[in-house]
Amino acid sequence: MTQTPTQNPRDLQYAMTDHARERVGQRTALVEDELLSMLQSGRSIQLNLSKDHHEGRVYQLFFSPRDNSFFVAVTFPERRTDNPTGVVITILTAEQHEADRGPLSPSYLLRAAEIALGADGYGALRTLLLQRLDAAASLTGSPLATKPADVSVLDFMTRGDKDSLAALTYSTLLILARSLMERPERLTFKSRLRKRLRTVDLPYRKQDVKVLVNYVTPEGDRGCARLSHPSVPTDHLLDHGLENIHIHKAFWIWMARKLESAGVPMTVALTSIEVYVFDASADGEFDPVVLDLEKEILPEDGEEAAEAAA
Repeated sequence: MTQTPTQNPRDLQYAMTDHARERVGQRTALVEDELLSMLQSGRSIQLNLSKDHHEGRVYQLFFSPRDNSFFVAVTFPERRTDNPTGVVITILTAEQHEADRGPLSPSYLLRAAEIALGADGYGALRTLLLQRLDAAASLTGSPLATKPADVSVLDFMTRGDKDSLAALTYSTLLILARSLMERPERLTFKSRLRKRLRTVDLPYRKQDVKVLVNYVTPEGDRGCARLSHPSVPTDHLLDHGLENIHIHKAFWIWMARKLESAGVPMTVALTSIEVYVFDASADGEFDPVVLDLEKEILPEDGEEAAEAAA
């Protein structure tokens, strides 16, 4: 699950480099003062922490209604206690940012649009996006793709033409539905999407799924446990992909029991978890996936069971 978008804190006074000033004029319809005001009033979404970037840079996502486009401000916070300031290094289009760092989360984009548009404007956008989701579910002519799990939704958000709808995959459409629909609507929408799939079966057998758990003991010794056949609902794997197997609570319950049976104490610190599929009869295996352990576990609201019955 995508982490909750973090609104930019309102504690920095920003200045703009000459390079950034030039890029604002080239890439947006905004003027310098508008952009600085947006950043200084917290009307952007912080995509990372400065400590997580090798040069201390912070990427801030914002929506410009005038351009009907998303942009990313590359900033450098100078958090001095006497006079906290920040420098805007450059402005990227969201497409440029995605080309370097991968698709932006739909929840981040929606929150940035909500901040920029206000309640009434965002309500109108949400209605438009729901209409586009309805059109995507109604597309005919080719089966709905299940891979890749995450694709860009920028064109869906800003253009919504047939090509942008056809480019969305099953998992991405479900992510958008979770952000825009209430659960009853979402279950109906999911049923419609299932009809566009070539098959509703997994492309592998669950008993062929292997989990490689790397850990460190309190004494500093490193260890590795190889586990098999994780007990996770098929619906979850179909909807979220193997790379998100661990955002279901059942995965952690299963893994804890398996590790305990293998004699691995619960005091170990996990360093990484890899998941792959090995099919001895087919003499092959899927490429291993390193799980993102920062992802949040899905809330326990009974949705998975309800969706399975839909």
